[in-house]
Amino acid sequence: MKQNIIQQQQQQQQQQQLFYSGCSINPKKDGWMDGRADPEQMADEIQFNNNNNNTKNIYSNNSSSPLLNSSSSSRCSISSNNNVNNQEEEEIINNNNVQDGNGEEMILEQFSNQVGGHCAILSIHGKICKPMIPREHQFYRRMSTSGSRLLSFIPSFHGIAHILKTEQPPLPQQQQQQIDQQQSNNTTINSIYVNSPSSQLFRTFSKQKKKTTKHPINTTQQYILLEDLTKKYSRPSIIDIKMGTRQKGAICQSTTSTTLGIRICGIRIYCSDINANIIYDRFYGRTLNQETLASTLSHFFYGSNNYRVEETTDIINCIIEKLENIKEIILCKDFPFKLYSSSLLLIYEGLNQNNNNNKLFNNSLYSEDISSSSSSSSSDSISISSEVDSSCDIDSNVSTLSDLESDDDDDDEARVERGEGRRDSSAGDDVELSAAHQNNQKFTTTTTKTTTTTTTTLTAENDVKLIDFAHAIEENEENQDSLEDDGYIFGITNLINILVNIIKDKTMEQQQQQSSLTRHNDNNHVGGSSTSSSASSSINTSPSSSTHSLHNYNININNNGNHNQKRMDSQQHNGFDSSHDHSSSSTNTTPSTSPNTSGNMLSLTTPSSSSHAVEIQGRRRKMLRFQRVLNNNNISKTVLNSFIKPSTTTVYYNNNRGFSTSSSNEDLGPRDSDQFDVVIVGAGPSGLSAAIRIKQLCQEQGKDLRVCVVEKGAEVGSHILSGAVLQPTALDELIPDWKEKGAPLNTPVKEDAFYFLTESNKIRLPTPRLLHNEGNYIVSMGNVVRWLGQQAEEMGVEIYPGFAASEVLYKEDGSVDGIATSDVGIGKDGKPTSHFTRGMELRAPLTLFAEGCRGSLTKTLFSKFDLRDDCDVQTFGLGIKELWQVKPEVFQAGKVVHTLGHPLSTDTYGGSFMYHMEDNLVSIGLVVGLDYENPYLNPYQEFQRMKQHPVFRSVLEGGQCIQYGARTINEGGLQSIPKLIFPGGALIGCTAGFVNVPKIKGNHNAMKTGMLAAEAAFESLIKQKEEEESNKAIVLENYPEKLKKSWVWSDLKEVKNIRPSFHWGFLPGLIYSALEMYIFRGNAPWTLSHGKPDHQRTKPASESTKITYPKPDGLVTFDLMTSVSRSGTNHEENQPAHLKVRDYKVAERVNRDIYDGPEGRFCPAGVYEWVEKDGQKDKQLQINAQNCVHCKTCDIKDPTQNIDFTVPEGTGGPQYGSM
Repeated sequence: MKQNIIQQQQQQQQQQQLFYSGCSINPKKDGWMDGRADPEQMADEIQFNNNNNNTKNIYSNNSSSPLLNSSSSSRCSISSNNNVNNQEEEEIINNNNVQDGNGEEMILEQFSNQVGGHCAILSIHGKICKPMIPREHQFYRRMSTSGSRLLSFIPSFHGIAHILKTEQPPLPQQQQQQIDQQQSNNTTINSIYVNSPSSQLFRTFSKQKKKTTKHPINTTQQYILLEDLTKKYSRPSIIDIKMGTRQKGAICQSTTSTTLGIRICGIRIYCSDINANIIYDRFYGRTLNQETLASTLSHFFYGSNNYRVEETTDIINCIIEKLENIKEIILCKDFPFKLYSSSLLLIYEGLNQNNNNNKLFNNSLYSEDISSSSSSSSSDSISISSEVDSSCDIDSNVSTLSDLESDDDDDDEARVERGEGRRDSSAGDDVELSAAHQNNQKFTTTTTKTTTTTTTTLTAENDVKLIDFAHAIEENEENQDSLEDDGYIFGITNLINILVNIIKDKTMEQQQQQSSLTRHNDNNHVGGSSTSSSASSSINTSPSSSTHSLHNYNININNNGNHNQKRMDSQQHNGFDSSHDHSSSSTNTTPSTSPNTSGNMLSLTTPSSSSHAVEIQGRRRKMLRFQRVLNNNNISKTVLNSFIKPSTTTVYYNNNRGFSTSSSNEDLGPRDSDQFDVVIVGAGPSGLSAAIRIKQLCQEQGKDLRVCVVEKGAEVGSHILSGAVLQPTALDELIPDWKEKGAPLNTPVKEDAFYFLTESNKIRLPTPRLLHNEGNYIVSMGNVVRWLGQQAEEMGVEIYPGFAASEVLYKEDGSVDGIATSDVGIGKDGKPTSHFTRGMELRAPLTLFAEGCRGSLTKTLFSKFDLRDDCDVQTFGLGIKELWQVKPEVFQAGKVVHTLGHPLSTDTYGGSFMYHMEDNLVSIGLVVGLDYENPYLNPYQEFQRMKQHPVFRSVLEGGQCIQYGARTINEGGLQSIPKLIFPGGALIGCTAGFVNVPKIKGNHNAMKTGMLAAEAAFESLIKQKEEEESNKAIVLENYPEKLKKSWVWSDLKEVKNIRPSFHWGFLPGLIYSALEMYIFRGNAPWTLSHGKPDHQRTKPASESTKITYPKPDGLVTFDLMTSVSRSGTNHEENQPAHLKVRDYKVAERVNRDIYDGPEGRFCPAGVYEWVEKDGQKDKQLQINAQNCVHCKTCDIKDPTQNIDFTVPEGTGGPQYGSM
């Protein structure tokens, strides 16, 4: 009996392991010798290969890595060899040779400290693995040998690595146990999400961000190896700042990048009081204006409350000094590069261990604070006692209670010259607080006599580093003016000025606090002079008298952790502002009009000038309260524990947008809702083309429409499977400069071959006119789609991978009102688990459905709006594909092969293909028409038979299978296209069916239909806004009109009768196709019909002949479970099966008894099995839903249409890399 894919992988772990191998690198050639480390230590060549007995293994403890997504125990090899010259290295890279060396075990894991950017980054042995971009690689190589002072401010470069997935014998049990233990130790950080709609929308997206890459992922991947800038930190606080004024996307152009030359792209703040990392995504930075950006920077440094104010000030001063040095270096005439779209990382140690003698601090930059009033033995000092009070709410910024003067009169410049760092002279004296104060407890002060005390404090470790040089250009490079950004220095200058002003504001604020505290102390003094040895004074702060007043809100926290909130002046400054006047809890304090950047409280409103500006509503009170707790160092642990678990956590924040709440299932609670102008379901070629085209029209006409794309795959492109030879017609129209922008169309077609195959021979046929591919490209559509996603995001499109659209939302008038995403955390029993999260409602006046072939929501729309009433039935094909790395001697880049005949019988429509891509990668596949009649036909086994033919085996033998996948395609043609429009929405791309079957292409048509629908949508939405008819449902009447006038319609019209003709049989269909193609050319006065749908064409088992298939050889042909493991598919085990059998009795009575269980054969992933169960006479249907690769074959071919494919939890399904 078969097991589901997860169980199967575990059982086969002792038989086979997936891992990654590749080629070695030459440290000297790649310029490692930068003088910052021992050359002998740096000259470690890294090579990944499975044939070197001297190498050891690299283990991955993160299966979600884009490179390690096929197995939870992926591994590769590493060795070092310092004796490889440049020529040898090129041979290694090109021919995949093996170099001997001494290996060492290393962990390949996800880099957990990434805060910005699109690209998922891996970490290996203290180095960062970042997908290689030629310009960035060139920058690091040039800088590493230049001797520039900038080397101190960029990550150390450690060469490049080539990684390739291969197979390897299993690990020894002891090593596997060590890895399991390591994985267990690395999973100590949990996630807590604020109970707000925006965070719910972002929570899954932030998890999947690690799987999403901005640049295309190839199976053979080049990575640059860089220094891990966070390695020396225990708890790093990090901010990613994009520099310069020139931006590609319209959204980014409307941010502080234009006004200040800086934009925050990500923040990570470690808060020691709750042992939590607070993380803000890149969308948050887009909402900031000049004032709120300054407040955010202040919050980044001062808001964590990890250090005393003067300690934090020292950190900022050190960072300012480094920024000034960077500015000076870039301004030098001999600096060889022009920087464009680079970033700055500001990092400091978040864990304050000054009192623990921990060596986490920079000894070259420190400050020495001496607190004393005189040398007399009767001098005063402060001791602090405590009593527990769970409701205490003391100002967390009052860290100094002494009025004593400092004897250190050194100025900042003198201290910097001595390497001691800067010191804020007005910051007051340093007094070590007792543990009681640090535990947020109520305290009193008593005056005693003691001797002089001296406290030495080291400035926390901090760094300023330049990163991201994908667009850096050399001075002598042609067309450099097209990328040069004069606003780069402008941005650094403004950043320095902002930090200087933050210090000034904090200094002034602290002086005011100390003055207020002194007056408070004088008013409450009891028992005589403070200089008397027997006298004492106390300050008792009651929670009822402690209120934090914000510019926008007053928030009072009482003993039960409750709060009251009142809206203040909405015209005042928004941001991380707070004031600290202690007043009665029953009185609302008037907000301060002066900037206050202490960062003790997070204001959740975005700037009113922002396109996404929103108002905080009552339903966000819990979020406000949670944020208040996270940023107040003096909230007691009793109150804190009522919000969060006492463990290391990561809290994710997304751009705060306006959400409303509604519910379609009150038992599961309300669903949060967001409003867009256009929602697009599916981030495929058509969906992304539509999104890009809408944004292009917005830019051209100065309009602003909010566009959202949801994708059920874990990343954009992870569910894309196509041949594919791409005709670039649509891409030329959509992005004319796609070559300059780096679109992954790297292999132009050089040769076409067309064969008719017998069982062991081939007959070369003239290549049909429609299969001439001159000007076309062999591509990975997954990589093309990833690139399109990057272009869309840069234009302001909001893309959310990992969100599965599970329901169409309707208005009262029956028109479409958007979609709802699937709930997460529903158990197999249908009940919410502890991880349950309600889905989101994404509403819009217009929704474009780009789900691909046999979309689950599209099926519901067909019946809702009768969209198929006036068209022919649709017919489908199942495409099964593998990606191979072949031997160089058989590889012919740019060669395209198509075949007819073997392995399919003459009564079965279909054909095979073989495309030689790049880097010795060959894509092979078989398409089987699902109108076949014999229920014993097994498409997967037919594919294995195909590979045994000499045409294929001669190429594949000695190579290695990299990936496997399967997907259905629409084959109906023009007569099967349904009605495309309905109130509130439209169908685009392959969800409607625009594949040109004889041409074996559909991606260009899908892209064009998305563009046409986008133009119609833009016109209708702008018209609706101008006429203020928001309640009227939009119907895109001009979309079908535009389509019929386009080249898509003529492309399909020409071949409309070819596919239906094969229902007569192979030879009649072949003869008629020749007549149609060369004589009628689509002008025949008739249109052939497909007749019956595919599921009705299956004959009973009693009328069919059983087919026997050979066993796999393990070299070219494989068993099904081995292939499915190469798809990387996986689903959360504890969830209801997303493959719904309407009636199991029908399955038994019809599928089993009449057709002999065809689902066990037509499924290319082993999902369906008829198994014997105890006490049952007949076999029962078992569904292994975890195996599912989302091909939709079962939804199409089931004889009684008794199976429905529905979307599982987001991120489930295959993880296709370059398919």
